[in-house]
Amino acid sequence: MYGKKKWIVMVVSMVFMLGLAACSDTDDKDVEEEEEEKTMVFSDALEQYPVWFYLHGEPNEPTKDSTIREMFVFEGEQIQQFDLEPVDITLGEVSEYSDEELISYVEEELSAASDSYEEPEAKNYTLDIHLFDDDESDNSEEKTGVIDVVIDEEEIAFVAWEQPISQTIGEADFIGLVNDGDPEVDADELFITRVDEPSLTITLDQPDTTKSVVTVQEWMERQKQKDLEGQDLEALAEEELEKINNHPGADIYAQNCLSCHGENLEGSIGPDLTLAGDRFSEEELKDISQNGKDNMPPIMSDNEEDADVLAEWLSEFMKE
Repeated sequence: MYGKKKWIVMVVSMVFMLGLAACSDTDDKDVEEEEEEKTMVFSDALEQYPVWFYLHGEPNEPTKDSTIREMFVFEGEQIQQFDLEPVDITLGEVSEYSDEELISYVEEELSAASDSYEEPEAKNYTLDIHLFDDDESDNSEEKTGVIDVVIDEEEIAFVAWEQPISQTIGEADFIGLVNDGDPEVDADELFITRVDEPSLTITLDQPDTTKSVVTVQEWMERQKQKDLEGQDLEALAEEELEKINNHPGADIYAQNCLSCHGENLEGSIGPDLTLAGDRFSEEELKDISQNGKDNMPPIMSDNEEDADVLAEWLSEFMKE
């Protein structure tokens, strides 16, 4: 009888232990799923991880040898933008420092590279969100939105698609967003930061957010309004009009651009160009004429001399 009771106790104990193990496995799976599904909106990520890097890397895969082009430091509602082009700092190097040590290291390197180096001014910034409709994106499954990091409501610091990336380099984990996810592009532009949660995924803030640093499509609307405003060239003084018309860029414009942008640059199929010199640098204008932009095809890909003259003309005269 005793042996039978002992056997029953052993069976009950085994069932109890198996039940505990099953519960434990379920709990572990729940924890793993929670870790896998953890997300953070972009504005929160800037608060928790204030140092971010802009760089080129293999498609979606930054490496220890990826050179950092710019470093951004976010604090409150302000941003500092460090141009790292004068120095050669790689992602592998920054993995070794804390945020405070890294900022000091970057400033030391920039000071050594130029006697005239000055710490960049902290400026106000906003995060302007643009969410695409299905017909606005070539691949709506991957590109559901874009975020513009805008400085002082005027200058774009960075643009990132809602296409998250993550990468471990050495002992450091990096996450961020991609600027261009085109698989045919040799290298993507990446906007990333170091984190202590490698399973974290960045998402865009939603339009109903109440955060003061987040706006919804305000930057793009301002640009559209500028395109609509333009200036009336015919209302300029006769002397100024004569300078514009006598510049060789006027003839190049008439031969290559007039049919789409209008006789007086007021816009037609293409946008108004009467303030193109305010919106783009001379180098950017040349690049647009040679490589195209948005729906505009290249028009001077084989004529660098004319592209230089046209860019100079637009940059000099088409501004307020």
